[in-house]
Amino acid sequence: MGTVWRVVDDTDDRIEYSNGTTLTFGNVQQENFGLTLNTASLNGDVFNNTVHVATSFKFRFNGTSLAIVYGTVAGLVDIVKIGTQTNPTPITPNCLLDGKEIPGVSFSGPEVGTSLNNQMLCSVDPLSYDGKLLDGEHEISFNVTNSLTSRFFVDYIVYEALDGAPVDGDVLQLGNDFAEQISSDLLGTAPEDPLAQLTFGSGWSKNPTSTNTPGSSVTVKFNGTAIQLYGDLTGEVSNLATVQLDDQVPQPFTLSPPGTSNKTNQLFFNRSSLNPGVEHTVVVTHNGSAPGMPLTINYFLVTSLTAEEQASLESSSTSIPIPTSSSPNSPSNQLVSTRNPKDIIIGSTIGGVVFLGLVALLVYFWTKRRRNQNSLAGIDPFVQASTTSDFDPYNEDSINHSEARKLDFAGQQQNHESSNSTTTSQNGELNMLRLGILKLQQRLAIQPRSRQTEQSQAMVPVQETRFHTDSGWRMRDPTPTGTEIPPSYTEM
Repeated sequence: MGTVWRVVDDTDDRIEYSNGTTLTFGNVQQENFGLTLNTASLNGDVFNNTVHVATSFKFRFNGTSLAIVYGTVAGLVDIVKIGTQTNPTPITPNCLLDGKEIPGVSFSGPEVGTSLNNQMLCSVDPLSYDGKLLDGEHEISFNVTNSLTSRFFVDYIVYEALDGAPVDGDVLQLGNDFAEQISSDLLGTAPEDPLAQLTFGSGWSKNPTSTNTPGSSVTVKFNGTAIQLYGDLTGEVSNLATVQLDDQVPQPFTLSPPGTSNKTNQLFFNRSSLNPGVEHTVVVTHNGSAPGMPLTINYFLVTSLTAEEQASLESSSTSIPIPTSSSPNSPSNQLVSTRNPKDIIIGSTIGGVVFLGLVALLVYFWTKRRRNQNSLAGIDPFVQASTTSDFDPYNEDSINHSEARKLDFAGQQQNHESSNSTTTSQNGELNMLRLGILKLQQRLAIQPRSRQTEQSQAMVPVQETRFHTDSGWRMRDPTPTGTEIPPSYTEM
């Protein structure tokens, strides 16, 4: 796998500048220059649009010995107008790594009104460490004296972190073949594939990494929240290419002719605010014609997840090992997330809605049943309901019989007539009460029966009781209408 370089911008707090070093911007017109650094450059814009006017600085990092300082050199004035100084002395920055000198790049000064952005100012020399990498804490020291013709600006630093070192929103550089060449020279071994993090289709060539084959593509997979692609514009005929992020529709971008001179380190595309919870895939494809400009790439820049984003993902998902088919050099199992935060939210929402629906349904049926029970268990405020099984609301005799059971008939034997009168009166009152609470149809059914009963009772002759005082002979009445009681009769 190729080296993954970490990019440190000039505004990083870990860089300690000396007094007099000032911050400026790539889109701001520079003093004694007349132009902005971005518009005057053929090598792309300055990184993140910020640079520091270079005098001296120190930077400490934890990693291997690999480190490179990048910056900008701007041509201030025409050297012809400086009098006898037609051949100014080249300017070379002084760089040290852990106190050992590492060579800087010499600049004679660019042409007036031009700026060289994204230039390597100094890098680790293979002879400095005798081909040995030293893992641990390191310190880079940088110093340069600007001249009348040129001005130096510090833009960014790249270095190789230790294997397995955590990331926290770091910017990672993938596919920088120039930096990889320095790494291989330092180790004294064959160059490691600088594009090992990338997957190429057919039709690509190296040094530079480019293709003229329509349909050729390069793929990169990463976990992060942003990605950028930088490349070169070389040629006179424009061409087309596309970039596809995950399963989105491919978006085209144009490879425009640079004009009289080629342009390097041009930003081809920039995608930000990506979902931190998934692994992303970017595919860049040559989508033009073979005679047109080739698709040439320099490197990808990926913004890694912050520590807070990583902690949030670990707390919201559970990973379990599952077996996978693998090659002899790959692990026998891998961690696969069993949950997705989106699936958890959808499942919780559906479950909550179903639960609330069941509760509402149960409350509805319980309320309906309670109302039915209350209507059946209503108490009659006028008459005590009969508990006998033979009660018939349409039969007057049943009403009299049921209600007469609850009356006190004490003294009924002493005064038979009085008892009958009292019973009849009580029954009549009860019947009137019962009749008052009956419905119309029930009343109509009972009243005819009551009238028939009264008429039948009126037709029955009154039974008289005759008490005799002597025992003489009497003629028999052919139609007796009463009861005859002999003299001296007593009840047992």
